Amino acid sequence: MGNAATDACSDENKECFRLCQFKSFGLLDKDGRYVESEALKALTLMVYDRLLNQEQVNNIAKICNSVNEHMKPGCERGDQVFQCIDDERFKITGKHL
Repeated sequence: MGNAATDACSDENKECFRLCQFKSFGLLDKDGRYVESEALKALTLMVYDRLLNQEQVNNIAKICNSVNEHMKPGCERGDQVFQCIDDERFKITGKHL
């Protein structure tokens, strides 16, 4: 049994899965804009998993606001946000999501 966001997006086009999931979690609003406060909530799970500390999570959430400056169209938007979070995490941990 998956979580509600994953289940709701399971029938989506594979290319749009991240977009659907991020909208379901609130990381992206209805217009596809990145929402830092919601990203911060989601990324805080990495603190609980001891992958990052709270300061690192705060920095990643803030840095990824930059994705709102040049928004990619359509389904690419979810990948753009994921890539930012993954790249910033990699700079800290040396590991990709």
